[in-house]
Amino acid sequence: MNFKFNLKLTTTQRNMLSVAVQRGDRCIELSPGLRGSAARVFAAKLIDAGLAREMRTKDGLPVWRRDQDTSQEYSLKLTALGIRIVAEEPRSVERPANKSPRPASLSPRESSKLSQVMLMLSQESGVTVQEISKAMGWLPHTTRATLTGLRKRGVHIIRLTREGERSSSYRIEPSPETRQAA
Repeated sequence: MNFKFNLKLTTTQRNMLSVAVQRGDRCIELSPGLRGSAARVFAAKLIDAGLAREMRTKDGLPVWRRDQDTSQEYSLKLTALGIRIVAEEPRSVERPANKSPRPASLSPRESSKLSQVMLMLSQESGVTVQEISKAMGWLPHTTRATLTGLRKRGVHIIRLTREGERSSSYRIEPSPETRQAA
């Protein structure tokens, strides 16, 4: 029986449901990082969707909550629908053939602050963190983070030492592909 189910489960939720299916008691054991309101939201979502039900805990079952007034412990148990959803869910998600991940663009928008920084870094003599910070109105740590971000985009930035100065300057080094094109 194949059917459509509209509830979108997170990876964590899918993993916990998959583990519950493999348990003999079909009880959901919450991950250690899921506590407090996050655990309540998680359980409410599953219960509302009919994937799990709350039951009084028996010996050896994982406890998901304790009632403050009665000290009664409760477990979450998968329903038949929950078991079916996990069993029929595809194990891997395939990307459609016409969709491919787009690489981050090396060139930012023309009037952006990032393009201004790249223009400053294009100078032959390079530019210091202090000079970029002053021109952009940034703190030095923001400037260094911007340089790191540019490197993550694939921009090759080299560090230079100017004669007579203690601070380093930075310059964009053209990539081999760019040099061949020029």
